[in-house]
Amino acid sequence: MNSGWRNTAAVLLSLFAGAADAGTGGALVFAPVLALQLMGVPPRDPAMVAFVGAFVGAVGISYLCGLASWRSSGSPRALREVWKVTALVRFAVGVYSAVAIARGALEPGWWTVPAFDLSLAAVQIALLRRGWLGGEP
Repeated sequence: MNSGWRNTAAVLLSLFAGAADAGTGGALVFAPVLALQLMGVPPRDPAMVAFVGAFVGAVGISYLCGLASWRSSGSPRALREVWKVTALVRFAVGVYSAVAIARGALEPGWWTVPAFDLSLAAVQIALLRRGWLGGEP
C-alpha cells in the first residue's frame, strides 16, 4: 500500500519529468536553434530537431495525463502505466544517445540526454519494483 509520502514523491517526480520534457519538447519544436544552443550543441536541421521535439514533448505530456487521470479517478493505475512505458522509451533513447556520443555521431553536448533519461528510467523502474503507484512489489 502506498503511504502519503510515496504518493507525494510520485506526484513530484512525475511533475518534474513531465514539465522537463514538455518544456524541452516545446523549445525544440518552436525554437530549435535556441534550444540546441542552450545545450551547447551546434544547430542542425531545424525541421528534424522540431520533429524530435514533438516526441520529447509527448513523453512529457504523458506524465501530466497520468497525473490528471489519478486526480480524476482516485487511482494511480494510469500513471503507473505511464511510468512503465516512459521507462522503456527513456532506456532506449538513453542507450542510443550514449552510443551515438561515444561513436562521434552526436556532439558531446548531447550528454544530458542519456544522463537524464537513463537516470529517470532507473528511478522509475526501481520504484515500480518496490510497489509504488499501487503495483505489486
